[in-house]
Amino acid sequence: MIPTRTDYIETIRLGDELSRHIHDEIQEAEKNGWSEEFLNPVQDGVRKYFKLTSRIFRWLGAFAFAPLPALIIFLVSTHSNSRLLLNCYIIWIVGLSLLAARLFISLSPIVQGIRKLPPEIYRSLLGPLWANLDAFHVAVSIGLFFYILTGWNITTSFPIIILIVLIWIASPWCLYLLKKDREFIIIKLSQLGVLIVFALLSAVSPVPMSHYQRWIQHGMAEKLRPEEQREVTSDWARLQWFTQEGAVNVWYSANTEHGYRLFSAPGHDPNTNQVLIPVSDQATRDTIINWFHQAEDIRQKQAQQERETRLAVAHAQAEAETQRRLTESKIQDERAKAHVAEMREKLIREYVSKNTDQAKAPESLTALIVLNAQGQHDAALTARITRLLDSAGMPNIVPVFTPAFFESSYFRSLLGAKAPADELFHPEKFAARLLVIKTATVFGTRQPIESVEMRAADTVWDVVLISALNGAVGHSVKVATRGIGFKDIDAVTMATERAEIRLKEELPTLASKISSTK
Repeated sequence: MIPTRTDYIETIRLGDELSRHIHDEIQEAEKNGWSEEFLNPVQDGVRKYFKLTSRIFRWLGAFAFAPLPALIIFLVSTHSNSRLLLNCYIIWIVGLSLLAARLFISLSPIVQGIRKLPPEIYRSLLGPLWANLDAFHVAVSIGLFFYILTGWNITTSFPIIILIVLIWIASPWCLYLLKKDREFIIIKLSQLGVLIVFALLSAVSPVPMSHYQRWIQHGMAEKLRPEEQREVTSDWARLQWFTQEGAVNVWYSANTEHGYRLFSAPGHDPNTNQVLIPVSDQATRDTIINWFHQAEDIRQKQAQQERETRLAVAHAQAEAETQRRLTESKIQDERAKAHVAEMREKLIREYVSKNTDQAKAPESLTALIVLNAQGQHDAALTARITRLLDSAGMPNIVPVFTPAFFESSYFRSLLGAKAPADELFHPEKFAARLLVIKTATVFGTRQPIESVEMRAADTVWDVVLISALNGAVGHSVKVATRGIGFKDIDAVTMATERAEIRLKEELPTLASKISSTK
């Protein structure tokens, strides 16, 4: 019956539990002279665990070996070398090996612990386990060797390789015969690890295994060549092709890929392993020299063509790079201009009142700005002063800018009598001058009538006419008034009305100043 996942987990759990107590139980049995009372529980537990482990190893070995005949038949019948199918097979083998490795982790301390048992009991317990363990080891090793060797070309060296494989598989049993059971397990695990590593390397290596095989064969051929042999291909124009006696002095190999290669002694070509041919007559020598002359002409023409091509490509790349930089610079300039224009439009929408009459020329407009003591826009007082100015015949003094402008760096710069550092927004394009009225009110108490206490509002209006271009002051006047009432609002109303009267008195002077700045 095929072991299930539950059987595998139960075996691991049993092995871990047994490995924790096996040493103590065996010591107790040894102290009591290997009495059956103490020895039988140890044998029963170990025999049960080894039976479960042997069963799993037997099935793991069967799972590892079972696909191999079908895989070989498929590859032979289709005359193919499907790496995808082989890679799937090696993944299957590696997965089974990992399952077995987990069993080895629990198995090793148990085998080490029961070595103190009497030899006949020790051997009887381990015999079935070693047989199934070795069957698994052989099945996995054959599968791994098959995967590795499928990348090799069939050569006369294969019988030697098969012999090495057999020695590799059978060698750990020498340790078992020498009763080195722990070393036996370690060697088998090491062999599996080495084979898995080689299999994975052959799976992920970008260089085919046949190339490594050729490299090994070339190395062996190199060892068999005479030490004085050397390649003299580069000296073909200066070679002494024959000795003074007319004997052969140069040997060669030829193929369609590399052409002629020349050597100073007989032997084999180190790249192709071909047997070198002697240059035995003048006709052969002339044929080889003509071939080198033609190859040299072809190389020179190719080099010249490559130089011209490189120069043309470099010139085209330089022109393309110059054009690209010009295009990028133009795009960046356009983006910068568009960004600046967008920022200007944004500031205009934010700072200029929608009610401003854009049809009027900026030099005819004076922007009215009324601020409270906190420097904030006073909308109600602005409306009153606007009506006052209109009634006095000065309709061109109107609110032009929004409250957001009064909080901006542009306005603060103008109040400081210096041009704004940022030139994105130009207030002078919407009004020639600014009439700034700053208001401040201080409350107090008055008692003009006995027993009646009233509120007093001392109001000061700072009226300043400044240039919208650079903040230069064109006119400045201070209007101070007092209002009295029973409430703060009554006092403020009276003070405001009196300030309006005073401002109206200043309007002729203000009008003359505005006219002189046009």
